Amino acid sequence: MDELESRWNAIPWETVCRARGLGLACRLDRYLEEVAAVAPRAEAALAGRLRSELRDAVAGLAAPDELLAAVGAVHRELAYLPRAPLPAGVYGLLRDVLGQARDRDVVVAGVPEPVWPKAHQRPRRPVAVMPLAEGRNPLMWPLVALQAAALAGVHQPESYVEGAVGGGLWLALAEAALGSGTEARELWERGRGLLAPGDGEPDRPWQLARALAEGVLISGHRRGARNSGGEGIYSRLGQVQDDPAHPGEILGAGWIHWYARVAPELVELAEISGADGAWRRMRSLVDRVDDLLCRSLDVAAIHRFFAAGGSVE
Repeated sequence: MDELESRWNAIPWETVCRARGLGLACRLDRYLEEVAAVAPRAEAALAGRLRSELRDAVAGLAAPDELLAAVGAVHRELAYLPRAPLPAGVYGLLRDVLGQARDRDVVVAGVPEPVWPKAHQRPRRPVAVMPLAEGRNPLMWPLVALQAAALAGVHQPESYVEGAVGGGLWLALAEAALGSGTEARELWERGRGLLAPGDGEPDRPWQLARALAEGVLISGHRRGARNSGGEGIYSRLGQVQDDPAHPGEILGAGWIHWYARVAPELVELAEISGADGAWRRMRSLVDRVDDLLCRSLDVAAIHRFFAAGGSVE
């Protein structure tokens, strides 16, 4: 068992709950920062005040439920601000799960409500919604696909989406359930069980998680090609190829990295009371993993497109 597995196995439930609120606070702060940069003067000023309230909540509230409630209250104020567009990767994942024919009929909308729809709540209209602050958090995007699968009339949508994105679906459901009084921990344990390290294919997310910890894209798996017989540098480079990673593998790696490394560090930084430097480090930590996962999903999708000969089927 290496360090990554040890850290994954040792994370306490309290850290999971606390890191959920801290991560959402960082993502909400990023969203407010982006909106303020392009908004008119009055809206930019409001965004600035909301960012201050958010930092005060992180510095002053230790209980996970209280922090989630405070972050949620600020999130609802997004109704008064312009909307930032959602990343294209959300639609890419939707296409990977539902296929080209079905995803075109579903609207994906960011909303100021900070709570995800319940897993068994079938949408009334062909609209899958997500909290605006979660737009750049690919770990939660399977919940958009879950709503879309229900809209498409898929039988047992949870099993269907799990087949496409893996155990990360249950971890996303667990995080969405935190603070709502549902059995979040049972969902979390189920997802962890599906992502547990083992032999063969289940270990592929762990290979990607180790690369993610080094700060590199995890859009593919490196494999050796047939030896061409040459000894030059170009010949050796030609013997190495990448297989595009599946979205479920990328998301699984993201969850492993989040719980083994990011979540504990967020909680440690939050304990440095009143330190602006700690807040900046928290933001940087969350921004970095979100950006790496978004870019990895995008690059993997392009890789799969060309590996299939330019076919979208």
